[in-house]
Amino acid sequence: MTSAKSIYKRPTSRNNLNTAPAKWNYMSDIKTYKKLIREIPIKKQSMHARKDVWRTRLGHSLFKVVEPVFSEDEITITRGEILKEKNSRLKIVKTLVWGYPKGGRGNNIKSVLKDLEKLREKLSRHKGKNLTETEAKELINKLEKVNKMGPSTWSKLLYFFEISIYSHRCQIFDKRVEQSLNASQFRDFNKEKGKWNQKKVNDFFKYIEKLDDLSKNLRVAPEQLENFLFYYNLYFKL
Repeated sequence: MTSAKSIYKRPTSRNNLNTAPAKWNYMSDIKTYKKLIREIPIKKQSMHARKDVWRTRLGHSLFKVVEPVFSEDEITITRGEILKEKNSRLKIVKTLVWGYPKGGRGNNIKSVLKDLEKLREKLSRHKGKNLTETEAKELINKLEKVNKMGPSTWSKLLYFFEISIYSHRCQIFDKRVEQSLNASQFRDFNKEKGKWNQKKVNDFFKYIEKLDDLSKNLRVAPEQLENFLFYYNLYFKL
């Protein structure tokens, strides 16, 4: 089995890969690749971001909010670094820079940063907690309505703030993951193939439960499985 370390290549952004996802017409079992999944160095998954790009994207005044993260003109941020960050404000900023290294699209990042303190309070209050479905829906509704963010953003924040729902750890549920689930090569996801909708909160709940159950069976971390779906399932013929 080829090592994950030898073939894993970091995309420039989770949301801006240019290659169209493949469409597979055959099925295999994901357990075939459990050794590969287990070797994915998930905490080392990193993104590069440039200070000048973010300054131009945000403008001078709003850039001051993210400037503490930019210790150099070009920085590299890893999953592990964000997870270990104890300062909630910096954790949010690092999540945004990691998730959207080129500053995002439209005004979505600007909208989040303008309400950063209220967002920090919401997420800090729930950090590391295990929520009920009702509590989770209430939190997600606030993030969508008040902070104007979509599932690609709020799922990243729930993940990095280590929030669980009915004991299932939240995972990143961005557009690429949705595409991967709907084009899955694996029997494990065949029942729901073509039905996943990133914008449906119940699909997010179903997704994290599915990843949690599968990861326990495979003895891998749920985020390793998420990364496998995000990258390998879309761009490798397995």
